[in-house]
Order: sequence, then structure tokens, then C-alpha cells
Amino acid sequence: MDAYTRKRIVKYFHDFKAEMVAYLESDKFSTYDNEKKECQIKSDKAEQYIKDHPTYTQLQNKWSNADRGDHIEKVSYTPEEVSFMECNSHYLRMIKFFRKQMDYTDRIIKEVASRLKRGKASIEEQTLFNNAEMTIWENSETFFKDSKKGFSLNTPMISFDGMYYEILNYNWGNEIYDRFMTPLTEKLKSAGYYIEPYLSDVWNLQKL
Repeated sequence: MDAYTRKRIVKYFHDFKAEMVAYLESDKFSTYDNEKKECQIKSDKAEQYIKDHPTYTQLQNKWSNADRGDHIEKVSYTPEEVSFMECNSHYLRMIKFFRKQMDYTDRIIKEVASRLKRGKASIEEQTLFNNAEMTIWENSETFFKDSKKGFSLNTPMISFDGMYYEILNYNWGNEIYDRFMTPLTEKLKSAGYYIEPYLSDVWNLQKL
């Protein structure tokens, strides 16, 4: 592998890690904490007025039953439930601040990922990135001490553990996995390489 391609692929892996860390560790970033907390308080306060409402209880049960872990099934609503979601002022207020909180979270994720990619992260952000259980190796030869069949020992690679191992090995095809893997796969393809994901704590490159 030539030096240019190696540098290019290592950058792809670095950006991949930055996106994952920003997404998975977003609750640990202190940035915008006050804004998020304020929205959470307002959303919770609005929910207090409807938490014992029979229609709201009905809706919560439906949402809970539709959540299958790896996907959410489509939910059908009665006219009464639709009316509640469209007209109940406390419900609408709760949703408004919940969405604002999600918007702040999305903003944090995008901004932190961008700073990590550009080398402009705060000490807190960079520390979380450095401590994430995912390691980028410029040359897999430094990882493998001896030759192992099936591995190219002169290409960049990623090793991972913990939460990152779980997500990247047991969530194939779902939204979280696709969010990170699809862009990485396309970038690697443009460089003439691919990764075959399998149950492992190591992803090594293969040539197309």
C-alpha cells in the first residue's frame, strides 16, 4: 500500500471513530448542558399534567409494545388518540420541549464530530475520543506480532471493545449501524478496499 492511500484510509477511520464517539458519548459532553436540562425540565413538567390521563397511558402502552429493540413497529391510532396528540395543550408542550432537547443533542453530535475531525476538539472531547474503546492502527503489523492467515499485515485496521464491539457486531442492518458503516464502506471502496464485518474485535482491510 502506498503512503498516500494509507494516509487516506487512516483519515477515513479517524472520521468514522469521531462520528461514533460524538454519537455514542453525547450524554457525557458538558456542552449545552444547561439548555438541554432546561428543555428536559419543561418537558417533564408538562407531562405531569397528563401522566394519569387514560388516553396518554394507552399511547404509552402502544409505544412500548411497538419497540422491539432493534426496530420499532408501525403503530395505528384511534381517532381519540389522534385528537389527544393534536389538541391536548400539555401533550403538545411536552413534545415541543422534547424535540428541542433532541435538536440540541443533534447539534452537539454534529459540532463535536466536526471538531474531532479537524483537530479542534476541547480537552474533554479529545479525552473521550482517546479513551473510546476503538483503536486505529496505521499498520496492522504493529498489532499482529506474527502472521495470521486471512489478514493483510501492512494495511491500516481498527480494533475495538466494549460498547463499540457490541454495536458494530450485533447491530448489522439497523439505523445506528448503517449511519456509520455506509459512509465508511463507500469511502474505502473509493480507495480500492473493503471490510468484511464479522464477529470479531478486529477489522482488517481486504483489497477489492
